[in-house]
Amino acid sequence: MTPHIRRFVLNKDYELFMRIRAVVEKLPDIDLGRDEDGENIILSCHMLARALGKVFGLRWVDGLYAGIGQHSWLVFPHKMYILDCYPVHTLGGPLLVNAKDFLSPGQMLYKPKRHVISSLPFRSSSFRRSVRLIERAIRAVQGAPP
Repeated sequence: MTPHIRRFVLNKDYELFMRIRAVVEKLPDIDLGRDEDGENIILSCHMLARALGKVFGLRWVDGLYAGIGQHSWLVFPHKMYILDCYPVHTLGGPLLVNAKDFLSPGQMLYKPKRHVISSLPFRSSSFRRSVRLIERAIRAVQGAPP
């Protein structure tokens, strides 16, 4: 079945989405180690968005999901679509979401906001290390050298 929205997605955007989706589906569970307080680091949308953005050349955005949940996602170059690589409280993903049309989920659910605070500060060495570990895993799944 081909979803109706597929008619409006550029082929190059669809192909990139499918490549990213395949990579995410193949990613193994990654031991991200411990943070500065000795707590186990749990993969977050903030980490995954940054790692995928770096590998695939997409911009990541920090903000709020549904106005309340802190979240990060990727934006396609022409800003027509959001790629939610780790959807909030959703089994499955990534999702390609229309970001421009009136009443689209992207317009209503994804709101950029500066100074989002995650459980692990973005500037901490353990957060940056985690992003690098995820990047390496993404490249390994793609068959590229880490």
